[in-house]
Amino acid sequence: MGDIYRTAHQVLAWLGPAGQNSDLAMDSLEDLSEALPPIFARPCFTQFEALRLPKGDSPVWSAIGHLFRRTWFGRLWTFQEAVLASDLLIICGRKTISSKTLSLSPRN
Repeated sequence: MGDIYRTAHQVLAWLGPAGQNSDLAMDSLEDLSEALPPIFARPCFTQFEALRLPKGDSPVWSAIGHLFRRTWFGRLWTFQEAVLASDLLIICGRKTISSKTLSLSPRN
């Protein structure tokens, strides 16, 4: 399987149908990925605004939590997909994001 993921032009990871605010999570991940790389330690809630993060009580955090609890993230072969695929596209419902957004593969 490793050779298949490594040589594929693009690998698609289907997380399942939209639900539990997954559209909000998928839409928010791109913005968060731009804000998070310079953060080296867990910020206090009072620092969220300065770091361009949603407030601590924002529904975004719950939506992202539900998204990352989907079964794809707990499967053994997910690691192969994420690490070996040169281009991994993550799909949830009708929303898509690149694995680079989640830092599941190296950014070019």
